[in-house]
Amino acid sequence: LKRVEGAVGLIPTVEDRIDAEVMDRAKGLKVIACYSVGVDHVDLEAARERGIRVTHTPGVLTEATADLTLALLLAVARRVVEGAAYARDGLWKAWHPELLLGLDLQGLTLGLVGMGRIGQAVAKRALAFGMRVVYHARTPKPLPYPFLSLEELLKEADVVSLHTPLTPETHRLLNRERLFAMKRGAILKHRPGGPGGHRGPGGGLKGPPLRGGPGRDRPRAPAPGPSPLRPSQRRHYPPHRLGGENDPGAHGGGGGGEPPRRPGGEGAAKPGSIGAMGLLIGFLGGVFGGLVGLCGGTVIIPLMVGLLKLPQHRAHGTSLVAVFFTGLVGALTYGLQGSLDPKAALFLALTAILTARFGARFAHGLSERNLKRSFGWFLIAVSFLLLLRPYLAPLGLVRGELPQDLALLLAGAFTGFLSGMMGVGGGTIMVPAMVLLLGMPQHTAQGTSLLAMVPASLVGAHTHLRLGNVDQDLALGLVPGVLVGTFLGGELAHVLPEGALRLVFAAVLVWTGWRYARPGR
Repeated sequence: LKRVEGAVGLIPTVEDRIDAEVMDRAKGLKVIACYSVGVDHVDLEAARERGIRVTHTPGVLTEATADLTLALLLAVARRVVEGAAYARDGLWKAWHPELLLGLDLQGLTLGLVGMGRIGQAVAKRALAFGMRVVYHARTPKPLPYPFLSLEELLKEADVVSLHTPLTPETHRLLNRERLFAMKRGAILKHRPGGPGGHRGPGGGLKGPPLRGGPGRDRPRAPAPGPSPLRPSQRRHYPPHRLGGENDPGAHGGGGGGEPPRRPGGEGAAKPGSIGAMGLLIGFLGGVFGGLVGLCGGTVIIPLMVGLLKLPQHRAHGTSLVAVFFTGLVGALTYGLQGSLDPKAALFLALTAILTARFGARFAHGLSERNLKRSFGWFLIAVSFLLLLRPYLAPLGLVRGELPQDLALLLAGAFTGFLSGMMGVGGGTIMVPAMVLLLGMPQHTAQGTSLLAMVPASLVGAHTHLRLGNVDQDLALGLVPGVLVGTFLGGELAHVLPEGALRLVFAAVLVWTGWRYARPGR
């Protein structure tokens, strides 16, 4: 206290508690410039009453904090610390298939509580690991991630990471009841001393069996003696050290400016190359689709997942963008040839628009593994429908205008849901339905299905976009590639033997589908 007497400015660290007593000893104090992002250690109300300005350094450690969050998450999920201690203590004698098995981050749901700079930076990194992101904040934000209530988030998330400031409202945010609302075995990353609220009614860290534990930003040095927040095999407690050699503020400077970046370094985003790969994949999908009369999504999705390692959810959402444009151009082409039934397309689209959104959300709620398996069985079903298509006869099983309209509405509802879920156009379902049930000619049924799926695929693509399941850079190349490839494939289909093409393509679909759907994948 004696050292602050006569000071006009203070530069406290997170270890320095600046309260009313300190401010009163510094009679001429004008500013408190916090050497930190947070201001939890300053009595803001006391500063306001005395006209003292309080500043901090927002954004300086956003990227570093997000990096450390993923580092902690990986350490817990892959049991890194536990494994290192196991080897260091001389316990590792031989390899065993079930020794220290961890969790795959891909397909897990990350629930972010707080969606400021750090929360959004963590979300971007999580997407690169193939995670699904949901969030809770005081108010919804215009972000491509689902906004959930805190209770919904805790029940749904496999990983919960807290990124809220410590305020009276967030103090002990995760109480005993909310901890028990989490999934058994979920991972929790929080700020000890922050909004984690680790002391329940019984005192200490009491709750369901969870993985993980404290993250960063403890406002005080750890208390001596036993503590529920001490490191253990299930809890990781790093010291408060953020920043790196290239971080502003790492050597005493808290000024602005971006940290140095390595141009063209490993992992640097290359939108041009992504667009070029999208063009190639779209072209291949369009060619195969044009050859056998499909929209191309059944080819595009496996290529995006296999070549670009795109998560299954993002592959489905990105594919629907291409489906929209392909359907638009295809419907125009069929319409100019008179192979179109606008009334049937309208009835199909009415219900497809409604269910496409639910299909997209249903897919978003599936794990990566379950979505892949569902897509695999879908490909196998499509292969058989593809082989049967030439033998379909316009039977007209449904008679009368009203029954036919109802049949169209039902077919549209089913196909819309399937399109939103699988990321495809749905012609393999609509065309047989119109040919068999309504007695519609094959070409007219194909043109009608393309027109019907234009609005439905737009709704599905928009829903996937809001959920963060559309790679926009990839879609920019995908769309022109699909359009050119579809035109070329359609031209080649007139000179190549159609029966052999269908047989080969059906075999490829069965093989690809089984790779997705086989047990144990």
